[in-house]
Amino acid sequence: MAIHKELRIVPFSAKEMFDLVKDVSNYSKFLPWVEESKIYNISNNQFDADLVVGASAFKQKYSSRVTFDEEKWIITSDLIEGPFKHLRNEWHFKSVIEGEGNDSQCEISFSLDFEIDNMILKTILAPFLSNAAKLMIEAFEKRAVDLKNKKIN
Repeated sequence: MAIHKELRIVPFSAKEMFDLVKDVSNYSKFLPWVEESKIYNISNNQFDADLVVGASAFKQKYSSRVTFDEEKWIITSDLIEGPFKHLRNEWHFKSVIEGEGNDSQCEISFSLDFEIDNMILKTILAPFLSNAAKLMIEAFEKRAVDLKNKKIN
């Protein structure tokens, strides 16, 4: 198994970032490798999600169970079905500064834990997945900036 971790402080509240990461149905709008995203089986603290991910001619669909705790600011996603032997990611959000407007900051801790059975997929995905944790946080931070700018304008 490969585990990749990323820690970053961003200029947004823990709630803003938590809500953004939890909004899986919109991933296809801003995560470059996500072509389709939908959620279903929605309950109080979890839902299932299907993502179609791709690069060039390569496309794969996988399903995961997303669980969230709004009191502890934690989101986890565990593989239900797809091209991985194991896939789990965890997001932890911690308020660093709570303020009005641009004064909020939070610490994001993200971990991506995966194992790929198929050697061909492993060869194709390994270079990308080794950097995926960093790329994902960057994409979410950019999305937060874009959404904030949209509200201002």
